[in-house]
Amino acid sequence: FYLIPFSTRKGWVDVGNAVIADEFFQAAMAGLEQLYVKLMQRSSTEIHMALHKIAMERDLFKVLSYQAEAAVAQGDFHRAYTCTLRCKDMLMRFPKMTGYLHILCYNFGVETHKQNKYEESSFWLSQSYDIGKMDKNSVGPEMLAKVLRLLATAYVDWDDQEYYDKALSAINLANKEHLNPSGLFFKMKILLKSERANEELLEAVMEILHLDMSLDFCLNVAKLLMDHERESVGFYFMKIICEHFKSSENIGKALLLYIDMLLQRKEELLAKEKIDEIIIGQRTGRQLTTELVVCLHNILWKKAARSFEVQNYADALNWYYYSLRFYATDRTDLDLAKLRRNMASCYLHLKQLDKAKEAVIEAEQRDPTNIFTQFYVFKIAVLEGNSGRALQAITTLEKLLEEDPKENELLTDRDSPVMLLSIAAHFALENGQQIVAGKALEYLAQYSEDPQQVLTALKPQDKIFLFIAALQKLGQSLNGEALNSDSRAKEAHWFRKIAWNLAVQCGKDLVTMREFFILSYKLSQFCPSDQVILIAQKTCLLMAAAVDLEQGRKASTAFEQVMCTFIDYTRKSLVCYLVCLPSLMQFFLIFFKESFHLFQQHLDFKEKNLCVPEQNQKESFCFLKVWVNVILFSIESFALLKKGNKKK
Repeated sequence: FYLIPFSTRKGWVDVGNAVIADEFFQAAMAGLEQLYVKLMQRSSTEIHMALHKIAMERDLFKVLSYQAEAAVAQGDFHRAYTCTLRCKDMLMRFPKMTGYLHILCYNFGVETHKQNKYEESSFWLSQSYDIGKMDKNSVGPEMLAKVLRLLATAYVDWDDQEYYDKALSAINLANKEHLNPSGLFFKMKILLKSERANEELLEAVMEILHLDMSLDFCLNVAKLLMDHERESVGFYFMKIICEHFKSSENIGKALLLYIDMLLQRKEELLAKEKIDEIIIGQRTGRQLTTELVVCLHNILWKKAARSFEVQNYADALNWYYYSLRFYATDRTDLDLAKLRRNMASCYLHLKQLDKAKEAVIEAEQRDPTNIFTQFYVFKIAVLEGNSGRALQAITTLEKLLEEDPKENELLTDRDSPVMLLSIAAHFALENGQQIVAGKALEYLAQYSEDPQQVLTALKPQDKIFLFIAALQKLGQSLNGEALNSDSRAKEAHWFRKIAWNLAVQCGKDLVTMREFFILSYKLSQFCPSDQVILIAQKTCLLMAAAVDLEQGRKASTAFEQVMCTFIDYTRKSLVCYLVCLPSLMQFFLIFFKESFHLFQQHLDFKEKNLCVPEQNQKESFCFLKVWVNVILFSIESFALLKKGNKKK
């Protein structure tokens, strides 16, 4: 059994079956002991006995190390500890196995650290370091430093204040064994985590400078200090960095980080000084790279955006002006149009229309196919009262929305153009551009995939009559959909009632009143067809007819147009009456009475000879047509009434 190769037995450990492997190793240990006794009995000389003993101990070392692996895999720390110490004691006779046992303990430390067994991990890593020092020819200083850094990590992850000192000792020892930037950086982390005084931090950063670490490494340390709110040390270190690396070609990177830190902590005056230094450098030949210029623009724009959010538009403009100064040497940058749009927005909030217009003109010259450029062109035109220019801009904007999203990165979110059209419509309305607002809402209804979203966007407006054209467009887009949508019915009810209320409020403006009643009727067609809605539709049509009659009383011409319109809407009203009410005869009496009253007025008008003969003849013919229509309408109405009564 002992002759079975050790590699075969260890294979059980490698595949994760440590229990079976352990049984093999225990049997191998017993076999070795028996074989050792027999060999000692058969050896004739001391030399033979010494040779057999060395061979047996070498095999014993292997079995013990394998047993330690199996024990760690099973979580048996005590047995693994015992086997490893026996192997360690045998290293004096087998010095070539030092590297092997060193790596074995290191692997044990890594494995237990992954399992969050920090106490066991720290033991194995300590053993790995101690064993590695026994033979520096087989274990180099880099590996020893690596072991110590992991040991320091285990102490820190233990997350106990008493182990931070041990972690610091381990990392200091690692840096002595082999200086590495990661070791210095980790030392700073330990100092910050253990909340050491600023004096110790200053000593650590000065050590970094004396060791001639790279600029990037120093900047990372500075950011680490600022992230842990050690601002006094961080700013001091940044000041030293800028001075220490002032002759470096990458000094711009340090200045940008310094500016960003200052702006984030509202040290604006000092930040402006550093920006001025960069501007001077640009003019004297020490120009920033294109990548760093982009970073600087981002820093300045973020600061401007923060000022814009708190409505400090003048301060936002100040930072945008700084950004603009860096475009003087690179006028081909397409982001200049975006910068001009941002500046235009600030000018508009500051009521500086002329400057806003100048900024928008330059933005349009550089990026005319941008939807936001056209949006600002639209806003400027509306504020100037230039309806033609505003309509042109909103039309251009609509054409840009038709582009393939792949061709215009701004259209990746479908809600963005819809939102932009909604804002444009509201803005035009607020500034008295009714026709422009209607056109914007037509496009909104065309592009919105959610009709309820369009209706909701209209709700905040008080003067809905300005959007009659847009609502008619919306109605066309809804005709193809099912009418059982609760949300759409709710919106239609809301607008129907508002249209009715506005009609009542119109007073002497009969034309607008009639439009509102018709609009209320059209909106009611998107509501469920119950008795309440039918009565509402009838009432709207009757009121519209009454308005036409009132206009007829006051007019001396165009009777045919008025009466034909009246007959058309009363015929529609009849359908509602047949469904809802049986009082059709009363309705015809009212209709006949009003019509007769109009005809009587016409006769009185003719007797007074106030019209020329040609006009009298024309109006007589008109009334003849009207009365023929009345008779035909009466016959049709009685037929419908009879049909309706049969249904009931």
